[in-house]
Amino acid sequence: MKIPFRIKDVRRAKSLKSLGLFLVAVVAINIAASFLFFRLDLTSDKRYTLSKPTKQMLAGIKDIVYVKVYLDGDMPIAFKKMKRSIREMLDEFQAYSHGNVQFEFINPAAEGGDKRSTLIASLYEKGLRPVNIQENNADGGMNQRTLFPGAIVLYNGFEIGVNLLTNNSRVSPEESLNIGLQNLEYNLVSAIDKLTKTKLPKIGFIQGHGELDAMHAQGALQTLAEYFNLDSITIAGRMNVLNTFQTVIVAKPTRAWSEADKLVLDQYIMKGGKVAWFVDEVTVNDDSLATGDVTFGLVNEHNLDDQLFRYGVRINPSVLQDAQSVLVPVNMAAPGAQPQFVPSPWYYYPLLNAPNDNIITKNLNVIMSKYPSSIDTVGVGHDVKKTVLLATSQYSRETLAPTMVSLSQVTRKFQPRDFNRPWAPVAVLLEGQFPSPFQNRMVTGVVGSTSSIIGKSRPTKMVVVADGDIIRNDVVRNANGVHPYPLGFDRYMNQQFGNKDFLLNVISYLNDDTGLMQIRNRELVIRLLDKNKIYTQRGKWIIINTVIPLLMLIAFGAAFIWLRKRRYAR
Repeated sequence: MKIPFRIKDVRRAKSLKSLGLFLVAVVAINIAASFLFFRLDLTSDKRYTLSKPTKQMLAGIKDIVYVKVYLDGDMPIAFKKMKRSIREMLDEFQAYSHGNVQFEFINPAAEGGDKRSTLIASLYEKGLRPVNIQENNADGGMNQRTLFPGAIVLYNGFEIGVNLLTNNSRVSPEESLNIGLQNLEYNLVSAIDKLTKTKLPKIGFIQGHGELDAMHAQGALQTLAEYFNLDSITIAGRMNVLNTFQTVIVAKPTRAWSEADKLVLDQYIMKGGKVAWFVDEVTVNDDSLATGDVTFGLVNEHNLDDQLFRYGVRINPSVLQDAQSVLVPVNMAAPGAQPQFVPSPWYYYPLLNAPNDNIITKNLNVIMSKYPSSIDTVGVGHDVKKTVLLATSQYSRETLAPTMVSLSQVTRKFQPRDFNRPWAPVAVLLEGQFPSPFQNRMVTGVVGSTSSIIGKSRPTKMVVVADGDIIRNDVVRNANGVHPYPLGFDRYMNQQFGNKDFLLNVISYLNDDTGLMQIRNRELVIRLLDKNKIYTQRGKWIIINTVIPLLMLIAFGAAFIWLRKRRYAR
């Protein structure tokens, strides 16, 4: 009779031993986990995996970075999914920064009255772009609400506004959301990187050759000021005066460069300096069209052609026209009649296409230009790689300067055969080692030693854009003073184009030494629901998603009970 008790004692001892081993294993795993850190991403496109530069940047954060995301409350399903993706991304940021990235989600509509108006006004001032959403309501009408799919990143008393939804008129709303998710990591990490850097890259706007004044460069300055340390510089033939700048910008010169200034800029490039060229090859006086029907496009004598040719590009003395262009109000009334302004395409203001296969222009909206010229790439050997960044559409044409520009062209019927210069390049990226056009040349007027002219550059890069107006904002003058428009904003169409993003991406790429710009190359697979099946197979999918899971649960419960009875019935 004592044997059963001994069997029970043995079973109890084995159970206690198993329990003890289990507890020891759990403790050991937790101790090991405190020293080891890893995360698994089982998605096919690795959408939850941060890039290596992001992980390195987050690991180096020394203080709290606080992110306020203004995407919360009652929203359409698509934006709720976007909110979930943002939260998952910020969770990753928090993990890899060892808790130094903290965040919260805020509903701007939660506040009422004056508080809500004040909050929305402050979001506008910080650069967040609102999105108007229209939805069907239960009464068969339409409800409209305004969302701010953006974030404010704060660090040590400084802040940067980040728009998390792309502004691209070429894509559908669903694709726009997907592009926003693709750029999510880059947009957030670049803002954090700029705020946490102890020293911002120094960018110089070259002056002294009739470049853009402060009022017409206001949009460009505001775009870059959050991310870079900006300064203006006059060369005046002083050798090495540009050496403190990581990148310099040549912004729409209208007067000839001296050979001394060109030499100083050339030797800056030879030492590895980067340059963003925004050059008008042809100048057109738009003010003449306000008082008459005709103006002329004349060659701009900036004296930079030989230098750019040596680096690998030639800006043609021409004016491009494109059927894909900005609309401008034109008076169509008969002479002496009441003015009647009609929006008409102005072919001289092309909307340039930005290719999606380059990290500078990926997912950008079209770029507004004014009287651009075409660019040809010329051979300088295999040391320079050339990539087209902006081009016209399929229906564009080119006229050589001097050329007449007439308002009467807006009344002409569009004829595809007249537009025989398709896909004309307007902006080119050059990367590699450049030859100096000043090797074995004597230049007068240089302040400083010219005894050791460098004949070939270190590996560097530059961007050449054959239109200075791409970084020039319009200005309105009224009784209240002079006020600049945002960069890339067309006041006639009341539309924001991609000029601001293009400029920021160009300068960021030229100054990217950490590889953060490569994050813009990541691709997320867009998985949209088939709307046709939603409407035609609604009942079928409701049954599949509700009845079948219940039947599976019942079957599992029945199998579990049967196995349990079979095991313990003996």
